Amino acid sequence: MLQCIYLIIGVFCVIVSEVYAADNAAAAIRYLLLQGDQRIQKSNLLYQGAFALPQETYGGSRYGYGGRGITPYTVPETGQRTLFMEGHAWYQGYVGQVAIPDSFSKSDNWAELPKATVLQEFNFVPDNGWTSLGTTGYEAIFGLLVHNGRLIVGATSWYDAGCQQTASHGVSGLDLSKTDDFQGFYSVDAAANPRSIGGYMTPIPKKWQERFGGTVLTGNAALSIISCISSGPAATVIEPDDFGSTEAVSGTTVVYYPLRHYLVSGGVTEENSFTYGSGVVGVAFPEGSRSVLFFGRQSMADGYCYGPGTDDPELHKVPTEGGTYCYDLCDHSKGGHGYPYYHYVWAYDANDLLKVRAGDLEPWEVAPYAAWKLDEMDDSGCASIRGAAYDPDTRQLYITQGFSEHGRVDVYTITKP
Repeated sequence: MLQCIYLIIGVFCVIVSEVYAADNAAAAIRYLLLQGDQRIQKSNLLYQGAFALPQETYGGSRYGYGGRGITPYTVPETGQRTLFMEGHAWYQGYVGQVAIPDSFSKSDNWAELPKATVLQEFNFVPDNGWTSLGTTGYEAIFGLLVHNGRLIVGATSWYDAGCQQTASHGVSGLDLSKTDDFQGFYSVDAAANPRSIGGYMTPIPKKWQERFGGTVLTGNAALSIISCISSGPAATVIEPDDFGSTEAVSGTTVVYYPLRHYLVSGGVTEENSFTYGSGVVGVAFPEGSRSVLFFGRQSMADGYCYGPGTDDPELHKVPTEGGTYCYDLCDHSKGGHGYPYYHYVWAYDANDLLKVRAGDLEPWEVAPYAAWKLDEMDDSGCASIRGAAYDPDTRQLYITQGFSEHGRVDVYTITKP
C-alpha cells in the first residue's frame, strides 16, 4: 500500500513538475520580452543612393520589369557583394545574379547611375516546375535567401481565387545553370496560410533566435485574391535547414492578418494602417535593435476603388462594366486602385511578436509602433517598389524599383538605434 501511495505521489510530482516547467518556459519568454534593444525610427535609415540594373537579355529573362525576390549574397572566396533576384514579370521563376557596384549615386537620371554587372544569366530555378505548389497558375518567386550554402526559394501564386496553394518553399544550389538540383516545393505547418508564407525572407539576429524558435522570418501579403493572403504584413518563423531533410516542416506565425482581421488603425494612425491598395515586398530584422521592419508601398487614397484605371479625375468612381473608373496615373489595368502610392515602412516591436509566440496575443492583434515614407525614393505617387532585402553584414538595405526597362536598386544603411 505504501509503495502504491509513493507511486501516486511520484506521478503527481512529475505532472506538477512538467506543468511548472511549461509555466516557467512561458514565463521565461515573457521575461525575455523586457530584455531587448532599442527600436528603430525613421532617422536610422540613411539613404546612400542607387545603382542601375542592366537592360539587355541574359539567358531566359532580363532585369526590366523585374526585381522580385531580391536577396544579398557575399561570395566567400572573393568578398564580392552580389544580389540574386527574379527577372522580368513575364518570365516567372527565372533568377539571375549581379555584382553590386562599389559606389552609388543620388541622381534621378538612370543613365547616370553606376551599373551592376551580370555574374550569372537568368535560369529557371524550380527545375521541376510549379506543380508541387498546389496552385493553378500565375506563380512567381517572391522571396530568395542564401542560407548555409543553399538558395531558399519562396514562391506564391499572385492570383489565387480559390485559396488552393498548399506549399511555399523550395531549395536550389547557388549555381543557377544546374537544372537538376531543385528540391520542393515544401509546405510549412503554421497559422498563416501558404500564400502568406511563400515570399520575402530575412535572418533573425542570433541573440533573438532562441526566443523566436528559428533562424529566419518569411512571409507575403496583399496579392489577389486578398481573402487568400494576409491583409497586412505577415511573418512566420522557419528553420530553412528543415527543407529537404524532413517532410513535416513546422513554422510559428508571429504576425498575420486574415481578411476578417485586416490591419486597421486600432492603436495606430490612419497612415500606419493597411489599405487594399497597399503591398509588402520585404522584411528586415536589423541587429542591435528590437525592430522588425516591413517594406512596401502604401496607398494614400481617400477610399478604395475597383475597376479600370483612368487619367481623367472626372471619371473617378463613375460606374462602368465590372466596377467603376478609378483615377490612377500609375496603373490603367482593371483591378484595385489607391492612387497615390508611396514607398513605405511598417515598423513592429519584436517583443510584440514574441507575445504571439507565447500565446498572449493572436497574430492579428499586433500593430506597428510606427510607420513612415521613404522620402528619398521616387515621390511621383507611383511607388514602383518590387523587392526589398537586408544584408546584416553591411547593414545595407536594397530596394528594387522601376516597373520599366530602367530597373534600379536604391540603397539605405540602417544604423543602430
